[in-house]
Amino acid sequence: MRTPDDHPANDAAWTCPSCGATALSPYCPACGERRWNEHDLTFRHLFEQLLEFLIHFDGRLFRTVRVLITKPGQLTTAYLTGCRRPYVSPFHIFLIANVVFFFVQLLSGLEVLTVPLASELQHQMYSGLAQRLATHHLAGTGMSVDQYAPIFEHAEALYTKSLIMLMLPLFAVAAGLLFVDRRKVAVAHLVFAVHFYAFLLVFLTVLFPAFALVRMVLHHLGIPMNAVLDWIATLLEALPCVVYLAKSTAVVYQAGLVRRWLSAGLLTVATLYILYAYRLVLFVVTLWAT
Repeated sequence: MRTPDDHPANDAAWTCPSCGATALSPYCPACGERRWNEHDLTFRHLFEQLLEFLIHFDGRLFRTVRVLITKPGQLTTAYLTGCRRPYVSPFHIFLIANVVFFFVQLLSGLEVLTVPLASELQHQMYSGLAQRLATHHLAGTGMSVDQYAPIFEHAEALYTKSLIMLMLPLFAVAAGLLFVDRRKVAVAHLVFAVHFYAFLLVFLTVLFPAFALVRMVLHHLGIPMNAVLDWIATLLEALPCVVYLAKSTAVVYQAGLVRRWLSAGLLTVATLYILYAYRLVLFVVTLWAT
């Protein structure tokens, strides 16, 4: 494989196209730009760059996902202590998990972050407020709820991907209040929140296909989904979060046995209420935008 060092004019001085400095070595001593040669304009070079990126990035990505799942809290501690090169950055892993989550959610047909307009108006903690806002909004459009529902739900599906970031600072505040005596800087709680939600998205990405399969089997057997099955599904979602948070707080905040489990339970409950707050904000934003 040809490298910049193999260039026949390697010993000649060259002018860096990025910063204008004069250099003799293969790399600019001022900005680090690499010396150009004819090989840079070949398909082989483009393929080599792509291969190098994929190998390097995939190695860090797989390592990050493995540590995120199997060693709760270690990614946060590594980031806060400056050990960052072996792993993908917190927001990168969160965004990757976010993309995969929404893709699998679309395929499975199950939804957690968004609900139909009818459910917004009837079955949520904030449904009374939602009804008043929707009635006022529709009065100026001349549309019925049934006519407006497809417009609302299409826009809601678009906004949910960007507004999901709103849950992170709320969870960070909850963690900061529970561990205020640890005197962590604010960014520590935010990084902790980002890693937890990345885990949560990965967990739900795995859980959705399983739930979709169970729903299909129950439908085939003629067994309707009921409140009991909904509660079982909620427990299956909540219990792993409690365990994960208990292990994470032990590592990140050095919480003792009782405190880590109590904090994990409170943070799991906080996660549920943050989800409701997110849905309300999503509802208001979607209503205002449509």
